[in-house]
Amino acid sequence: SPTKLEGFHTQISKYFSERGDAVTKAAKQPHVGDYRQLVHELDEAEYRDIQLMVMEIRNAYAILYDIILKNFEKLKKPRRETKGMIY
Repeated sequence: SPTKLEGFHTQISKYFSERGDAVTKAAKQPHVGDYRQLVHELDEAEYRDIQLMVMEIRNAYAILYDIILKNFEKLKKPRRETKGMIY
């Protein structure tokens, strides 16, 4: 759904913004290991989030594939008459 896609986009944008801030701080103060650790933790968290996104996308495609497979004959030979249609 568009809402999920927007959520994915928002999450990724937020990650890049937060990571950019952390990298800037780490570059300005290289002696502070906490900033480098923060970048590492942000990367690990985003990796897990992206794995979940990919699984959701995979599941959506699996559902779509199942629907297409179950209706393949109807897709190959659609009804030619409009009488039988409910709409």
